[in-house]
Amino acid sequence: MASISQISLSIAPTNKSTSEIVRRRKNAKFEKVDKQKSYTDLPTVLLTEIVCRLSASSLYKILKIPSSLRNKEFHSIISDPRFPELFKSYDNNTSNVHPCSLVAYNQDANMFLIEFDSDRNFVLTQLNTDFISKVMRKKFVSPYLDYKVLGSCNGCLLVSLGYHIRHHRGTLSTCESIALVNPLTHRYVRIPRPSISSKSNRYAFDYVPNIGKYKVMRFCDDDYESFTVSESKWSKPQWVRNRKPNYSTYIKNQIFEGGIEPVVFKGSSYWVVDEMSNILKLDMDKEEFELIPTPWSVYKTLFCDAVLSVLNDSLCMVFVLSEVFDIWVMNHNNINNQVKEPWTKFMTIPDPSFSIQTSFEIIRVFDNGNIVILAPDKKKPEQKKVYVYDTKQKKMIQEKVIQIQGMGILSVRKVEPSFLSITHHPQP
Repeated sequence: MASISQISLSIAPTNKSTSEIVRRRKNAKFEKVDKQKSYTDLPTVLLTEIVCRLSASSLYKILKIPSSLRNKEFHSIISDPRFPELFKSYDNNTSNVHPCSLVAYNQDANMFLIEFDSDRNFVLTQLNTDFISKVMRKKFVSPYLDYKVLGSCNGCLLVSLGYHIRHHRGTLSTCESIALVNPLTHRYVRIPRPSISSKSNRYAFDYVPNIGKYKVMRFCDDDYESFTVSESKWSKPQWVRNRKPNYSTYIKNQIFEGGIEPVVFKGSSYWVVDEMSNILKLDMDKEEFELIPTPWSVYKTLFCDAVLSVLNDSLCMVFVLSEVFDIWVMNHNNINNQVKEPWTKFMTIPDPSFSIQTSFEIIRVFDNGNIVILAPDKKKPEQKKVYVYDTKQKKMIQEKVIQIQGMGILSVRKVEPSFLSITHHPQP
């Protein structure tokens, strides 16, 4: 039976003998300590190797040191445009140096970085979100009405913040601001108010390699609009309204009724439509729709549900039956080559204790075969948990409740920490 525990901050015990050990080493005749030297005297290549192996929370804590006291060589390494790709390269299909990262937040904009490594250790770091108030140009009345993370890409979060504004006569009005923020560097880009007024909307946010820019899509009742983030301080991009036949057919009739959020992967948005027999794909660059068949034919005689996610570097589809979860992986090369069956069954998880009613996300597959899943509890859907499934033993070996004392109900999203400006373009 999986062990359930609550994430909490822990303080390492003080080692009373540390000072004595240091004193003896300094007095040793065979060891001469030069007080003028430090780790910065290491070769740049070696120092870069050390920095790239640090966790995001460790780097964040170092960045909080005042700039006057911060080491210049260290700062130049993490500010280099090549650093995010180098930092990320230490995590691949054969090696996972860094822990997988999540952000947990509540409606009052309290945010925490949660890191989870292959040894199933949790590290919790509270992020300073005071800079969020700078996103709004007007003075607002605290507390926030609602704070949401609408999307995540390359360490940037697309956030929506609802708040009250007090006017000169003392009256209050409700407003909402949208912005791209980096919670680690406190950099942000304001997004102008959308042009379409709609009570129902969904967002998708991703980096589009073909145009070399970030793009935000907002899906409304009848139309959708797009916003391209510009790096120029002089340009003032606006929302562009679009209307296409496939959008009206699928978005209005199927997606909004089910309250489905799109899965964003490699510059495209995906939804399950047509009673799970097709996937609707929207290319965020060309803004063209495409229908992709699913492995639904295997389950058409059974009662089940389905959800999309991302597994390593592939789009995957999870079919939920009464007692098992079947995970299928899509081969994008087969899709492009129009192969009849582009899907491959990856694995089956028996008798899962989680559900997919409100959300489901595969966080990472570690090199030891363990799969980390973020999903709501089956008995308490409002409670998010991190599940660890051992593919070798074929059983769930751990459950962690995402709950922080005094923070109330938390929303959780997967993130890829980055320390560069939002307008930085990832290397191809």
